[in-house]
Amino acid sequence: MIEFKIRTKDGPRPALLSVNQFIFETQLGRTTVYRMIRDGRLASVRIGGQRRIPNYELARLVREGA
Repeated sequence: MIEFKIRTKDGPRPALLSVNQFIFETQLGRTTVYRMIRDGRLASVRIGGQRRIPNYELARLVREGA
């Protein structure tokens, strides 16, 4: 798997984004993001009680569209 090193003005983006970080970056709605996760269109992992989205999903969404 290729790891995308997405940089921001504050430095590299973390490997896993919280749902809120992903929403902020994409400007998608919360319901839309969770629906995409549920439908398998967006990869995610659960760590403890929190859902995290790999940063490569952000790059893929930008490249391929929703």
